[in-house]
Formats: sequence, C-alpha cells, structure tokens
Amino acid sequence: MQRNYPKSTKKVLRHLAGVAYQRDLDSELTKLKARFDQWQSGKIDCFDLSDLIHTFHNGTSRELWKFYTHADPDRIVARGIIDKIISREEVDDDVLAQIRPLLELYEQEDAQEHSESEDSENELLNPRIPAFTTERALSPSNMLPGLTGQLM
Repeated sequence: MQRNYPKSTKKVLRHLAGVAYQRDLDSELTKLKARFDQWQSGKIDCFDLSDLIHTFHNGTSRELWKFYTHADPDRIVARGIIDKIISREEVDDDVLAQIRPLLELYEQEDAQEHSESEDSENELLNPRIPAFTTERALSPSNMLPGLTGQLM
C-alpha cells in the first residue's frame, strides 16, 4: 500500500478489495453465462462458445486477476467506489477519510476523461473512426475493450 495506514485500515481495505474483485468477476462471468444461454438456444455453436471461453480465460479473467493481485488495496477500493462496484455506504467513514485523496484523484481523472471524450467526439470528421480517449488508471474494464465487448 502506498500510504502508511493503521493495521485495522489495511485489513478493511484488503477485505473491500476482495469484495470488489468478486463483484467485478461475477459481472464478467454473467456476461459469459449469457453466451452459454445463446449456445443452449442454438444461436451460437459449440466452437464459438469454446472460443469465447478461451478468450475469457486468457483475456478478461487473467486481466482481472492481474489487476486485483498487483494493485494496492487502497487504489482498488477507491477505483471500486468511483466505478460503483463498492458503495460509499459499505466503507467506514474513517477509511473513506483516509482514501479521500485517491477518490478525489480518480474523480478528477474521470471528469477530465469525460471532457476529453466529448472534445474528441466533436472534432471527428469521420464518425466511423472511434474517438481516442485516455484510459482510466486502474480500470480493468479498459484493459480489454475488445474482449469485454465480445462477451456482452
């Protein structure tokens, strides 16, 4: 962890980081389950489903694992709050106060990204070319934009 938190805070942050990982993985697995449903209804064949499982395992699942095992728990929790994976009500006021600088940083980055995204969209001459936006720091959903779209 970047900061020198009290032991009790570190414990809470590790627990909440685990909660965020579980919820994020559950969300992605739900998308994969939808593809299983498509297979069972005959909309896709077994080979397509097998490819999707392989892509999920080597892509989304692996990237989530890397993110949640390598990032600091305070950053995971702050990003989880901003991305609404964890609600502020789930976090003790004392812990929220201690990670407030990270929350403010991520809120500013998101606001800047949103502003840049709007500017890029307005400047596009060819609407078929996607607007370039800066990836959010510590956001696993942005690590695999092509893969997560396939699983929806």
